[in-house]
Amino acid sequence: MLNKSQAAAHVWSVLCSSSVIDQSSNNLTLFNTLERVTITIPKSEAEKIKKQISTQGAKGFLFPIPFELVNLFHKTEAQKAAAFDVRIRLLAPSGEEIQLVTERKIAIEKDKRNFRLRSQFTNFPVSSEGEYTFLVEMRDVDSSNYVEVASVPLEIFIKENTVSPKNKQG
Repeated sequence: MLNKSQAAAHVWSVLCSSSVIDQSSNNLTLFNTLERVTITIPKSEAEKIKKQISTQGAKGFLFPIPFELVNLFHKTEAQKAAAFDVRIRLLAPSGEEIQLVTERKIAIEKDKRNFRLRSQFTNFPVSSEGEYTFLVEMRDVDSSNYVEVASVPLEIFIKENTVSPKNKQG
């Protein structure tokens, strides 16, 4: 949690394959929370893809992996409107920043308590196998410094598809 001088507190951050907001209750449902992803590549393409990954450096080779990073923020003072900035960065297993995922100005109205931030992705930049980290950072609008409020890991494994052709009987 953040200190009381800040407009809002970070409550949680979760990686999932998708989420849905119920229209009648406004409740959020998360599907298939993610801790690790195994990317299976055809054996015939393995060397070519591994070479492309290594030449891309920390920026990575884009694999089609649809997922979401969902965050919940809560106002620290119920009767006041709140404004703050959120920044989410993605770090490679080496610790190097791959990309700035999002940077947003958030405003929570006086009559609301919470704010959900859903960042949706269709691709994931892979620079190597290992643990990638999404860093969630916040700052008050009158501050120049971001404060890390969450670190969400995602393990990436690369596996070659070794399925052999079916034996033919004659």
